[in-house]
Amino acid sequence: ARLRDSLDDQLQVIRDRQQAHAEAARRLEFVDAELERIRQQVALTHEQALLATDADSIAISVDALSASLGEANRWLQEQHEILGGLDDLDEPPADLFARRGRRERGAAREHE
Repeated sequence: ARLRDSLDDQLQVIRDRQQAHAEAARRLEFVDAELERIRQQVALTHEQALLATDADSIAISVDALSASLGEANRWLQEQHEILGGLDDLDEPPADLFARRGRRERGAAREHE
C-alpha cells in the first residue's frame, strides 16, 4: 500500500510537471511574438529615420523606438520574475512507466 501511494504521488508530480511544461510552451510563444513585434518596430523606425528629411523627424522616430523598447524591457523583466522559477523545465518530466518497467525487469532478474 505504501509503494502504491508513493507511485501515485510520483505520477501526480509528473503530471504537474507536464502541465508546467505546457504552460511554459504557451508563454514562450507569446515571448517569441513580442520579440518579433520589437524587431518589426526597430525596422520601421530605421526606415522612418532613413526617409526623414529633418533632424526633428529622426529624433521623434528614435524617441518612439526608445519608449517602445523601454516598455518591452519592463515586460521582459516582469516575465523573468514570473518565469524565473521555471529554469528546471529545461529537462522533460520523467516517464514514470518507463522507469517502473526497468525496475520491474531488474526485480524479475534478481528472482531468477
